[in-house]
Amino acid sequence: MLEAHIHEQHSATHDAAIVALLQSSEFLVKTV
Repeated sequence: MLEAHIHEQHSATHDAAIVALLQSSEFLVKTV
């Protein structure tokens, strides 16, 4: 169960990073 919990945390962090990257890229596209 511990491995699954660690994997969930990693996935959540990865998803957050992707969302942040998408938001920043959208911001850059809008400013150009």
